Amino acid sequence: MNESYHTWALLQFLLGTQQHIHENIKFADQKAAQVITLNTAAIAAVYAVVALSQSRHVLVAFGAWIFLSIGIGYAVSAIRPRGEQNEQRGPGLLDAVRIVQQGPEAYYAALSSASVERLTKEMQEFIYDRACIDRDKYTELRRSLFYSAAGWSVSLLTAAASLVPHS
Repeated sequence: MNESYHTWALLQFLLGTQQHIHENIKFADQKAAQVITLNTAAIAAVYAVVALSQSRHVLVAFGAWIFLSIGIGYAVSAIRPRGEQNEQRGPGLLDAVRIVQQGPEAYYAALSSASVERLTKEMQEFIYDRACIDRDKYTELRRSLFYSAAGWSVSLLTAAASLVPHS
């Protein structure tokens, strides 16, 4: 009974960890989508400011557009689906990328004959792979936020400069 309790507790811990990492991945995607929206709106606003000020501040605006566009690029990269690392592990039982590497009959047979040890090992690999994906997404998101913040700052500078009377 003690061994089965330990196995059950380990599986519960692994499922909780997997759920936590999955939520982090979803939040990274949501944050990146918000950055894309904000940056697109900022690009449009800077364009409007430059158009209204008769193109006096095109160089500053161009800098804002560059930073905002780079921020969008990193945000898109954060959203990009991943799974290449999982494919390298070969067919498996838990990860969609690994499940589809085998036919349905082979998958059903492997799943029905899988031991608790194999399922535990695959769950550990699955969690590790998801943790790597989570790390990569947040790295791209941090880069996106860095360039976006620079773009937002230059956008504000562009707007402020357009308020200065032209002599």
